[in-house]
Amino acid sequence: MKNDLFPCFDYLTQTQLGTFFGETSHVVGRWLKEIGLRDAFGQPTRQAFKDGLAKQVVAEPLRFIAWHKERIVGMLVHAGHPLKDAASDQQPALTLKGPFTVRCSSPEGDGYEVVDSNGIVGVWVRGEVNARWIELLMNYAYDHGKWQ
Repeated sequence: MKNDLFPCFDYLTQTQLGTFFGETSHVVGRWLKEIGLRDAFGQPTRQAFKDGLAKQVVAEPLRFIAWHKERIVGMLVHAGHPLKDAASDQQPALTLKGPFTVRCSSPEGDGYEVVDSNGIVGVWVRGEVNARWIELLMNYAYDHGKWQ
């Protein structure tokens, strides 16, 4: 897929899908309703789950719906929603800036965020030990001029 900001993922959130079109998650949600993939309550239809177009992702404490990237983008384009031209995008891509630190993302859970010097979350990790290793690696790259 051209201009794919999420090349490692087959399924995306509505917010992530919106980046392909320059739209918000709410707009993408409305489009999904219009093409019959969400019901009146905003939930994926049974057929969307059955066809593998939608799936529930559980990564405690988080639970969310993810949509099949290539198939959904193709369906939305087919429905008349043009992809955003990456060349016309006026905003530069978000770049994380070191140094990096770890913070707990939920007091009662084991979720941790690795954040940059501006407080932007770069990585969400389960377990403090894992988060500390990621922090160490990111700071090593930053300290040695390898973090772009």
